[in-house]
This record gives sequence, C-alpha cells and structure tokens, in this order.
Amino acid sequence: LIYRVREEDGSLNINLREGSIKFWIKPNWSSGTKGHPFGSRLIEVGEINTRDSSGKGWWSLFLNQDRTSMTLGSQGPNTTRWVKHLQADRLEFEKDQWYEIELSYAPRTTYAYNVVSPNTVQEFLNCHLYIDGRRVASGPGIAPTDLPAREAQLGGFAIGSTLKGSLACEALMDDFQANNFARNIWSTYTLHDNAWAAKFRLDRNMVFLMRRPEMGPDGMHPVEIERRFLGETQWTTLASEFTGDRFVDKDVAAGLIYEYQFRSSLKDTLEIYQNRITVAAQLPPIHNRGNLILIREEGIIDLLGDDYLQFKRDLEGDGWSISDIQAARHAEDDWDANRWEIDRIKKRIQSIVKRFPDGYPHVILNLGHVPIPRSGLSAFDGHFFPTGGTGDHRGAWACDSYYGSLDEDYWKDDALYFHKAYSALQNVPHDGKWDADTLPRSMEIPVGRIDFWGLDSFFQADFTQIEDQDPKSLESFLLRQYLQKNHRYRHGLLEAKEQFTYLNGLSFMPQRSGIFRALNLSASFFGIEEGKAVAGRPLYSKVPIQFGYHEMRAFPAGIQLGWKYNQSTLTYSHTTFDLLKLENEPKVLFHLMFGSWFGDWNLTRENWLRALLATPNYGLISLYFPKFWDLEKMGLGAPFAVAMLEMGDLTDTYRDAPRMLSIMGDPTLRLNTLKPVSGLSISRSGQENRLSWNPHSDPDVRFYVYRKDDSGEWNVLHSSSISQTSYTDLTSSPQNDYMVKTTKLQVTGSGSYHNLSQGIAIQISE
Repeated sequence: LIYRVREEDGSLNINLREGSIKFWIKPNWSSGTKGHPFGSRLIEVGEINTRDSSGKGWWSLFLNQDRTSMTLGSQGPNTTRWVKHLQADRLEFEKDQWYEIELSYAPRTTYAYNVVSPNTVQEFLNCHLYIDGRRVASGPGIAPTDLPAREAQLGGFAIGSTLKGSLACEALMDDFQANNFARNIWSTYTLHDNAWAAKFRLDRNMVFLMRRPEMGPDGMHPVEIERRFLGETQWTTLASEFTGDRFVDKDVAAGLIYEYQFRSSLKDTLEIYQNRITVAAQLPPIHNRGNLILIREEGIIDLLGDDYLQFKRDLEGDGWSISDIQAARHAEDDWDANRWEIDRIKKRIQSIVKRFPDGYPHVILNLGHVPIPRSGLSAFDGHFFPTGGTGDHRGAWACDSYYGSLDEDYWKDDALYFHKAYSALQNVPHDGKWDADTLPRSMEIPVGRIDFWGLDSFFQADFTQIEDQDPKSLESFLLRQYLQKNHRYRHGLLEAKEQFTYLNGLSFMPQRSGIFRALNLSASFFGIEEGKAVAGRPLYSKVPIQFGYHEMRAFPAGIQLGWKYNQSTLTYSHTTFDLLKLENEPKVLFHLMFGSWFGDWNLTRENWLRALLATPNYGLISLYFPKFWDLEKMGLGAPFAVAMLEMGDLTDTYRDAPRMLSIMGDPTLRLNTLKPVSGLSISRSGQENRLSWNPHSDPDVRFYVYRKDDSGEWNVLHSSSISQTSYTDLTSSPQNDYMVKTTKLQVTGSGSYHNLSQGIAIQISE
C-alpha cells in the first residue's frame, strides 16, 4: 500500500518531522522466527542508501530479522549515514494476535535554560514507541538534517513493505492513523477510559456520556454510573458494571445542571478510578456574576493609572459589581503591623458581605502587595529537616484563603513552632498566625492575588522599561503589564490552542494522579478528541496553549526536570531568571503546578508560582497542587473562582485542601472568550436613543443590550438575544449609560451554555 505524503493542495497525510502514528497489527509469525536478513518494513518513505552520497533520504519504522526489535530510523539526503531515533528490544509478538502500535515523534530539542557550553547541552526524549499502551522505547527527537528531501517524499509512503514491495512485514495491518501532533496521553492504558465528556440531543432529551474507545489489556474498565442534580447530596445509580464507551441518559432537559459520577467497579477506593463530570445543555447567559471585593494596596490607583481604570471597566463589563477596600502594604519586617491590618481587612470583608443577601456570590482579589495571612505547622511538601534549618518547611505558610473564610471559630491561634532560618514560618500562640494546616470544608469566598513583590530579577528582563531601580516601580510595571494582557484575553485578542499539555517530572507520584487530573479536565473543557490532552513540556510549547500541567521537583525560585526518586540527575533548573528573555516566555495561559517550596508563595523572593504571571503575553493564572482544583465547571462558563468553592468536597472524608491554596492571578477569568462588538455608536432622535455597531466576524453570534439604572446596576433591556446590529431604546432619557455584549452557544466537553463577551459601554449625554 502506497499513499501520498503530501496531496496536491499541499496538505500532509503524514508529517515526518512531528506527529504520531497508530495502527493495529496481526502478525503471521511469532517473535524469534527468522525473516529477511534486512528485516521487514512497517512504514517507509524514500530508500536507504549506505553505498554513496547520492541518495535523497529515507524514513522508516521497521522490524529486525527475528522480529524481536522495532526501530525508528531516518537518513538525510546526500549522506551514507542513517540515524537510529529509538529501538525497542526483546519484543514478544505471538502469531495471529492483534497488537496496537503507536509511535510518537518530534523534532530534536535541548534544554533552553542553563546551557552555557556544548558540554552542558542535554536533549529531551522526544520519540516514544508504545505497544498496547505500554511504552517500550524512547529516544531523542529527529533533527531536520536527518529528514529525507522533498524529492524522496514525492514517491509517497508505503505501509507494510518498502516502496518497491519488498521486505514485507507479513502481517495484517488495520486502522492506520497519522496525526500531525505528538501522542495523546489518553493512550496510557491504566487511564485512557477514565475521562468522560458529554454531548446532548435535546430533540430527544438525551445526553451521551462518552469515553475513549481504546482497550487496555483487560478491556475497558467496568464502572458504576450515578447521577444527581447539581446541589443534591444523594446519587441515583443509572448503570452497574458498564463496560462500553458511550452511555445514553434519556431523561435530561435543557437549562438544568446534572452531575454524573463514574466509579470503577474494580478499584473504587482509589481516586484515580473515580471521576465526576458536571453537564448541562443550553444554560442561559449569566448577566450578573456577583460582587468582586477588590482589596487594593494603598497608592496603587495612582501607580497603575489608566490600566487600573480599564481593569475595573473590564470587570464591570463581565457582569461584576465591585466593592473596594484599601489596604496598607505588607510589611516584610513587621509582622505585628500585618496582623492588625489583616484583622481590619477581614472585618471590612465581613461588613461588605452582610450588605448582600445570604448566598450572594462574592470573589476576593488582592491587587498589589496586600498583607498576607499565614497559617499552619506542617510541611505539606515533605521537607522537615534539619529542624529549624533552611531545609525545614514546617510552620506558617502563606494563606490568602483566610480572607475568604467567614467561620472565625475555625481559625485558632495556639500553635507553637520556632524556626531559626525563616521568621515567616515561625508560629507561636496569639501571634496572629493561625494553626490550621487545611482549609475549611466549606469555603465561602474564593480568593485571588496579583502581586509581583520580590521579583527583582525582572529588572534585567529584555521586555521591562523602568527608569529607576525602585522595587515599587518594577512591581507597578509588572502589574500594568498583567492588566494589559488580561484585557487582551478578555477581548478575544489573546488566542491559544485548546490543549492540556502534561509533564510528570516526579516519577514517584502515586497512581499517576497528575495524568488522571489532566485527562479529566481536558475532557470537561475540550471533549475527548485527539490532540486535546498531550504529554509534553508546557514550558517549551512552540504554539500558545491554554493549559500547562507540571509536576516537578522544585525550590522557591524555580523547578527542575528529569528528576527521579532518590536520583538527582538531569537536574537542569528553570528559575525566575530564565523568564527574563522574551524568547523564553512559556506560551501557556493557565499554569497548574506541583513541586516543593514554591507553593509557599511569599516565603522568599523570586517565587516561581508568581513569576510565571510576570511575562508580557501569557501567564494569566498560576495554581498550586492541581489535585485539589475542581475546575470542571469552567466547561459550563464558570470562572476560575468557582473551583475554590469545590476544593473541600464534603462527601470525601479524605479531601482536605491544604491552607496555601488560592489563585495566583485574576480569579474572575473564564475559559471561553468571545470577541466583543466594535464600532459602537449612539444617537438621540426625539425621545429615543438609538445604538448601532458593526457586523461581527462570527456569523453565529447574537447580541444583548444593557442600560445602567440609578443604583449603578446594569439591566438587560430585552428577554431574548437579538440578531440585528442596532437597537432603539424607547424609554430612555437624554442621560443614559448603555452596554452591548455578544452571545453565542458555546459547546464544550461538558455540554453547552450561552456565553457572553465583554461588554462595550457607551454614554449619551445632552
């Protein structure tokens, strides 16, 4: 079988530089039986030439003579040398048995950071071979010079033999797939069928719950499927021992939110074998999202200027009302000053909440170096020794979430722990640092922070423009920069690929919990299609992606890659200093990370968790310890803030969220953005105000028009969205504020909801 490498229109059928290839094979032989001395070909492009340098190049996946090894090799043009990219040995194929083969390959890359000489260069393993979901070989990537020339590719690619028909593999091959992206992490056979997504057929009141139809060695995991309405505590069982890839619930309706739980019938005590998804169809738009309690550092309005005002307009344009609290700057060397200011801020928060009805949604955002509560005694990252020394992380960690907990009885102040190396960790009775190592099971208010204190390395960044060496000048520059990219994202000007890229640099993590979490979130957001959940290196992504999930050995100012338990080799460090070059900026919008030390995000200067938000174009959210962040409801339009309300699952007695967890970045950000209207104008004719705007680039969007009332609230002027690009207000006055938003039915892996863009406001005044 021979197919074109490239079609006449330029589209590729197979990408030799980067991609993944998957197929099934049923051999007519068993490993150990002799085949051709030159082996047998599974895939081949071009022709190998080791005689002279006149060849055009070659690329092949092939078996050796006795079919016990499989090799990926290639040869560039005009050379007699061919390069082995990976080789799997000691393979044991059996005659007439089916095997799934998957090859993932990418260009050769090296560590971008801390490479000071050729001797310190180290390459990533970018080529991987899997058989039945189990990785059997890895190797470095493919260099451009080792790819066949265009002329060699014109001959097409052969499946099961050479292009001339020789060296046949003597096997049935089926379901051949070639993709232009690296291997999905779906195929890890212990996990591939544990992530679920939803699609609705409302004309038949149906929802299809789907998982990847890939088989592990023992088939698909049997699961028990349960359902409840959002807010209920009791589950109803819909199916037991379900082993299919698609389950149909025939009793659903639009506008209602359902939760489905999938528990493995085999290993339901392990978190990895449990999953939950929140689904809905055609949820109505949310015009008023709640109240943002904006705690801003004193003097920050003058420092941020127009960027601060634009940020407040963006919040208002997304449906938030705003309550302001001004706070003194956190004093690094005067904890007593901090404790009294923290107490004052907490009382102000409580007074604001009391002005609203019970249950009204609030979110807290600390803008600037607002005083930082601290709590706890334990070292959540496992660093206990030597006692009181620089390696001891026991004591009071940063705990912004204290601001969002209204249960004052939960927070005690009786603990005693002295710390010689870090005064911030010291915790003694009645010092204003709390005892709790974990957050309350029920968090009332989510908390976020945008704070660039202590990142002095960014004075040297090639994208900063600061006239003096005052740390406050640097902080205000980085704050303005963050608010500017926040604005671009909200307005649909900061696009990124719908993808979760996952890296496990901690091989000792139990049950591959990080992969499990990445898969579930990816399925909830993007569905279960190929290319949405990818094993890779988020910091090295060449295209902008939405989510990067990292689990790594780390320290306060950075991370390390390639570390294995009790084996500190390959420890190339990525620190805040490596973010100073624009070319090194990680192209990731939302970071989810786990590692030592940096989760205590104000213990030292140069904190990695906060530094990822200090680059100019990407890095909007940074979350520590992703296991606890139930972000799935973002697939139905919820902001990041909602995940903090989900951390303390009251039905899981073992799920206690550690006290340092809060959101680094703007907690009101949402997953899906729409471009707002443009060219908005207003005119008055008689007793009418007429608004008009430009046609939208997306033909599927519709519009809502709002008017501000005397209390400052925005009210939508019509019950249903409109399709026309103009609106006439017949009950208007000559002094009115208006706002227009685009809306669209947003389809995700969790169903669908009516999304809203940022509002564009305009005023008429006579």
